[in-house]
Amino acid sequence: MKKIAIRLDTGPSIGLGHLIRCLALADELSLISDSKIIFICRSKLEGMIPYPVIYIEKPYVTNEKIYEFPSIIDEIDELSRILIQENVDCLIVDHYGAKDDYFKMIRNSVPYLVCIDDSLKRDVPADVVINGNVYGTDAQYGAGSLKLKGSRYLLMRKEFRNVSPRQNHQTVKDLYITSGGADPCEFCSKISDALIKSFSAVRIHVIAGSNFTQSYLKKLKGRRKLILHQNADMKECMLNADFFISAAGSTLYELASCGVPSVCYVLADDQKLLAEYMNRKGTTYAAGHFQTFQEKQLYQQCSILFSDKEKRDSMSIYGQKLIDGFGARRTAEKLLQIM
Repeated sequence: MKKIAIRLDTGPSIGLGHLIRCLALADELSLISDSKIIFICRSKLEGMIPYPVIYIEKPYVTNEKIYEFPSIIDEIDELSRILIQENVDCLIVDHYGAKDDYFKMIRNSVPYLVCIDDSLKRDVPADVVINGNVYGTDAQYGAGSLKLKGSRYLLMRKEFRNVSPRQNHQTVKDLYITSGGADPCEFCSKISDALIKSFSAVRIHVIAGSNFTQSYLKKLKGRRKLILHQNADMKECMLNADFFISAAGSTLYELASCGVPSVCYVLADDQKLLAEYMNRKGTTYAAGHFQTFQEKQLYQQCSILFSDKEKRDSMSIYGQKLIDGFGARRTAEKLLQIM
């Protein structure tokens, strides 16, 4: 039996994307092998995953008002002890705080080292580099590692496989807003305020992420004409929606697989590549960085898309052709082969 450890963090200034895709991979590894999966974290995951969690003693301190990913190089000694004590065969790291020097320093503490990455160019000293983004085929990672690149290796939850072809309504009646698992920029609040003022005939929904603070949830609940969803089933929301306004994170892949037309905003710099690529592929409209958000621009773009069913239909078709949802299975098979 192989023991596989997954190193990640989640939280109010990090989001849930890393956790969601690592859970998709862990589930596939468990399904097709007898591997034992453990998670290693500094942020708390109680009640969020069905796998054992080992906590590094040093807390991961971030600024909860912005998206922030400080270096985790200070944990190397403690992590190395955990890997050796637990007799870990493979370490999978999905963390923006793990730079190339992090991988160099942990390299000799584990037989197999895997990096999940979202950039276009790195020289990562790992046995395997996974970049399942739609732009991943353009990424360059140097010599000496197996590269699993492009949407064939996109780590998605299995419920987003084989979604039926989208049938859009003639008019937009239900619009959903999501920032993902966290919202330090108060994206959902500002977008919903603008839409409620501009589109009185449209029902405005906000999906609250698991890392929304209680004070922020109270603020959203106080909005008139706003439907707030907590502990929401994301796929069900997507299938019920006529349109989405979303952060340009991994949610864009789920929207594409469900064929949901959308407008997206960049909330953190690491989302820019995905927003631009999905815009070029015609699955979403990239409205730019949220720091430059203007109500008038959002109103104009939504007005155009709401009135153009043909355009919304083309967004649905392009999205569902782009993503097949089996990337986690392919990735798990490849990792087990090399081990």
